[in-house]
Amino acid sequence: MWPKVCKSKKTIFIFLILFFVPVILCSETSILEYREGNIKVQYPEQVYPGAPLYFQVECNRKINKVTGVLYDNAGIKLGGTEGFKTKKNGKKFSGYIPLSTFTPFPIQGTLELKILTGKTEKTIFMPVKISEKNYPSYNLYLDDKNTAIMTDTSKEKQEQSNILYDIINNVSSDLPYETGNFIKPVNTERITSPFGQRRVYIYSSGKKYTSQHYGIDFGVPKGTPVHAAGSGKVVFADYRVLTGWSVIIEHSPGLYSLYYHMDSLRAVPGETVEKDEEIGFSGSTGLSTGPHLHWEIRCKGQAVDPFFFLDYK
Repeated sequence: MWPKVCKSKKTIFIFLILFFVPVILCSETSILEYREGNIKVQYPEQVYPGAPLYFQVECNRKINKVTGVLYDNAGIKLGGTEGFKTKKNGKKFSGYIPLSTFTPFPIQGTLELKILTGKTEKTIFMPVKISEKNYPSYNLYLDDKNTAIMTDTSKEKQEQSNILYDIINNVSSDLPYETGNFIKPVNTERITSPFGQRRVYIYSSGKKYTSQHYGIDFGVPKGTPVHAAGSGKVVFADYRVLTGWSVIIEHSPGLYSLYYHMDSLRAVPGETVEKDEEIGFSGSTGLSTGPHLHWEIRCKGQAVDPFFFLDYK
């Protein structure tokens, strides 16, 4: 069913026709702008499975709260989020609604935003197209060493997994460190494994295990400098059984970048780093079949396409 504020699909359709006048701000990124009274909203005209729906809300008065929910064309909720303050004066909020790589497509969805200013809450609806995106499948053969890492059921590995999920599922209330585009963490165009790849791990014993690749693997020589994709706070810098020497940076409430399989680290937990600052050197530690950097982005715990953040604004 549709939200209570809208009694039918017809109501939404009429609302969009009468009150929504999109203006394309940038043809390359297809960012749309919605204006009504003293409120301005910017968001992408279309998204795809595996990419977050990003929005910005501005007002000439202080905003108390912003919540966003994305529905498909049948009124089924695909995801939601609570926005975070991006200006100290409280007049600008942003938010990400992460979309699973298994989100149905192509469909015409609807973004519902509830904006609270003072004691007044305004609800607006905006159309969002979820475009087609297919992810390939790949067989990855593991030697005895990597098979042992994959099948490791030790307490140490489980504790490390728990720590990771506690970090990436944490949503702070702090202002963001980064409000611009990200940069690639290594200087290369060579990608050995793309985001979203459906992987079939084939163990040395012949048994198989299927999972999804949550990041992008850049094929770079051991010792290649690795840079922070954006400004942020280092919330993890240590060795993990599965991912080797690893770094996690928090960029905004609920948004993290992860860097795996490095040879050595320069980042220190608790420190603030600037975009492009050197945080370590690439390697082949943990579960790895050769020197590379695994770069991953987590949004409210959900893995999303890192390339989205290179040109989404």
